[in-house]
Parts: sequence; C-alpha cells; structure tokens
Amino acid sequence: MLEFPKKINVKLTLYNEDYSFGNGLYRLLLLIDEYKSVNRACKEMRMAYSKAYKMIIRSEKDLNCKLLVGKIGGKGGGGSELTPEARELLTIYERVNLKTKEFVENEIENYKKSIKKAEK
Repeated sequence: MLEFPKKINVKLTLYNEDYSFGNGLYRLLLLIDEYKSVNRACKEMRMAYSKAYKMIIRSEKDLNCKLLVGKIGGKGGGGSELTPEARELLTIYERVNLKTKEFVENEIENYKKSIKKAEK
C-alpha cells in the first residue's frame, strides 16, 4: 500500500510576463525592510549582491513599479526602503501563499479520508 508523503511543498510565484516574485525575492525584501540595507540582506541570505540586484530589477520591470527607494550613502547614511508597492506585494504574497497552503492541506486531508473509505 502507498504510504502518503509526510510533507508537500508548494512554491508560489507571482508574475505578469516574466518571473517576478517568489519566495526568494519575498525573503530578500523582508530582510531589506528589517535591515534597511540590500547589502546586509544579501549577506544574511548568502546571496551575491549582483544576483539580488538583478532579481529586483527584473521584478520591477515585469510589475512596472519600483520596489525600493535608495538613500545616498556616507557616514551613518545610505540604505534602502521598501516602496508602498513593495509592501503591498509582500501582503498579497503572504495572503495568497497562506490560502494556497490551506487549500493544499485541505485537499490532502480529503484525499486521505477518501483512501480510508475505499479501504473499508
């Protein structure tokens, strides 16, 4: 008899024409928001700054909006902040991701119940 998998992972990606927004960019933006620094967020994620920059630019192009506002550096200055659009995108991603996980978990439970009924 088939033993049902203990874990199922669903990856959510939001996009228009090109890849725009998935878990990696979601985590990156959360860390940028926390640290107010793209560089520090990259270090935390062990991601090259150039890769993060490309992800952000590609997403901004596809979504037709800015995700970050930079401040000019200098001693005690500099940094990055999320735009209102980026914050809205984080909220949308969180909500859709939660609903997707709830749906998948529900479907799995329904499937398990139907298997148990069929075995009787």
